[in-house]
Amino acid sequence: MRPIVEGRQIILALILACGTVYLQALIYLFADPVFQEVAQPFGLVVFAIAAIFCVWLCASDPKAQPLPIPIGSGKPQSGRVATPDPGTIYCSRCTSYFNEQCLHCRYCDRCVFRLDHHCFYANNCVGKENYRVFLASIGSLWLLSGFYCATEAAIALQSYSRIPTWNLALMLVAGLIMISIFLFTSYLAILHVELARRNMTTIQYSQYLVDREARAKNPAAALEARQRESAISFLAERLWCWRPQKDQKGKPKDHRRVHPASSREMV
Repeated sequence: MRPIVEGRQIILALILACGTVYLQALIYLFADPVFQEVAQPFGLVVFAIAAIFCVWLCASDPKAQPLPIPIGSGKPQSGRVATPDPGTIYCSRCTSYFNEQCLHCRYCDRCVFRLDHHCFYANNCVGKENYRVFLASIGSLWLLSGFYCATEAAIALQSYSRIPTWNLALMLVAGLIMISIFLFTSYLAILHVELARRNMTTIQYSQYLVDREARAKNPAAALEARQRESAISFLAERLWCWRPQKDQKGKPKDHRRVHPASSREMV
């Protein structure tokens, strides 16, 4: 059984909580009264929403429900085997039958329907059951970090002469951390907008990049692929981190993993 809370969650929670408390103190000490009346409650509400969605994502269970054993088929010995019933596969790790769109996560050791990826920040799989909660968590963290950066910048511009030097340095460090969170959540938003447009999961998209690089050796196929690219896919694939990994020989490496005792594809 996976632990719900690990070090990454604790660090992220401390950063957001301490950042919110520090920002509230800055608003109280250096912002004008009108700005205080708006910024303080709004910041607390956004923080509460982000906390609720993040806890919800960590505690959610996207595990796929096993299907009944198909008539006339016993339990096969290999890992991922098609059965007489269309759309059904058998997972030897879970010793159960599942919908063919299920994948087995090697970190959580469970099958998840339409598995998108395993989120290490939430220590949980993201699948069809909790994908909307994942998107809401990204959106709330994006709003929280963006509000922090904008509010801190406004306070610095309004009360620069009244803020001590040590506090300015602390504001700079905190601002850089929040800018990093804002950029990362912006990247995730761009990526998942593109995935929604393509009706693909992150795993499928990663494999698509591997396959596309293999097809790029054919000039005609490469030209056709470039013509189908959108501006968002260009950003997501070229300017960010979604690039196909290569092995020691320089060939595209398949992102999927296969358990030694099973031919079931695992991520």
